Amino acid sequence: MLDLEDPAEPIVLGSVVLPDPAWDLVVQGDIVLAAARGSGLVLVDASDPADPQLISATPAQGWARGVGARDGYAYVVGSGFCDVFDVRDPATPTLVGSVDPHATFVYDALVVDANLYVAALSSGMQV
Repeated sequence: MLDLEDPAEPIVLGSVVLPDPAWDLVVQGDIVLAAARGSGLVLVDASDPADPQLISATPAQGWARGVGARDGYAYVVGSGFCDVFDVRDPATPTLVGSVDPHATFVYDALVVDANLYVAALSSGMQV
């Protein structure tokens, strides 16, 4: 975590080791949601930026490469899958649905309003 109050001189506030490298992050309040390769969806409590704490890691169908979030749900994407997790209780994320976006080499996900945008090498962008 970095303090960007002065963009010319960012300051490191804190860090936490994740079980796998994070490919994508999204912040919802004090919770950071990470798409972390083989660990799937990883949740971090960032309420104290100087001491972020790992809360949970929940596997996805494959290597997690992107994550989006909205209204207590996380959308974890990878090649050939989009898993939907209920994250209203960050300690116990629950898989509630899944869809095949018919895309390979998925790299990112972004939720805007009620749409999930997925960036993929094979298909460009899907909504």
